Amino acid sequence: MAIPTSETEASPTEFGGLLGVYPPSWVDRFADAIERLALPYWLTCLLLFALEFLLMHVISWIGGTTPFPQLRSVFISPPLWTWGSLALIIYLDRTSIEALAKFRLLLPLDDQAYEELESHLTTMPARPIIITNIIFVLFFLVFAFVVPIKVLDLFRGRGLAILIVSATFSFLPGSAFYYHTLHQLRMVRRIYEFARPFDLFDREPIFAFSKVTSSTSVVLTFFLLSNLVVAIPLHALDTGVVVFELIGVPLAVAAFIIPLWGAHTRLTAQKRGLQASTERRMKETLQKLDAELQVDDLSKMDQLQKALNNLVIEREVLARLPTWPWRPGTVTGVASAILLPTLLLLIQIVIQRLIAP
Repeated sequence: MAIPTSETEASPTEFGGLLGVYPPSWVDRFADAIERLALPYWLTCLLLFALEFLLMHVISWIGGTTPFPQLRSVFISPPLWTWGSLALIIYLDRTSIEALAKFRLLLPLDDQAYEELESHLTTMPARPIIITNIIFVLFFLVFAFVVPIKVLDLFRGRGLAILIVSATFSFLPGSAFYYHTLHQLRMVRRIYEFARPFDLFDREPIFAFSKVTSSTSVVLTFFLLSNLVVAIPLHALDTGVVVFELIGVPLAVAAFIIPLWGAHTRLTAQKRGLQASTERRMKETLQKLDAELQVDDLSKMDQLQKALNNLVIEREVLARLPTWPWRPGTVTGVASAILLPTLLLLIQIVIQRLIAP
């Protein structure tokens, strides 16, 4: 069974020329500094999260806006977005580097172009990050002062100032995380576009980036629902905030599927080509069989019958070959991680609204 190889391969020069080199963003430099510390990056971010969470409470206790030793769940959100975003950016970058290494055999790149590609995959450009930071911070301040959200009614004076200042700073790495997601998933799509022709019978390298997109999808869902689940009390939730957060859930699903769509399209095209080749040979075999019957020559009947049976088996095997670039069980795992907590949250909100006075 011949494997079609008519797809155009990208030359190393062409792919490398599309990449280029640019200075890293401040978020990338900060994340690199965290990685260079003696502690594992996730432990460093966890300790900094706990420190910021405690500091917010200490200031609130001293100012008298929160009775000591009461803890405010809403104080979880800013440090979670600050240090959680940085930790997840580092994690997704490491996952992407591992995926790219597994995928390298399918890339027609020299070493220099490969290094540029790895840099692009894990580094955000400086200027777009600054613009993204400004847009997200302004968006938050508008909601805080122009269209006040209900959760801010839980605070007054110094406690409110602490929350707003901390939340404002959390939008810097938090907004960078969103940009990082779009940037990295776009790169995944481009990598699939410029790869060598795929082998439908050797899909293991093609599966590599499904871990990146599935992890991104689950992480996005976690961040979108974290405010609703652990940070903001249900009685303080605005309908607009709930709707805004839940709109992001289908976007998280799209983050899993859309970057892999190009690979799915290429695998589907190859599968259809193989199926068409099998069907043509089945037709030719049937025509030979019919010709033997017409001349009443049965000398080649057994040979033609075996050939036809083999082609039928081949057609059935091709029909069962999957064309989505992920391992079995990946979709189930992602769906469970996204839909189950979303459904439970919606049920909780509905019950809370029904029993509220």
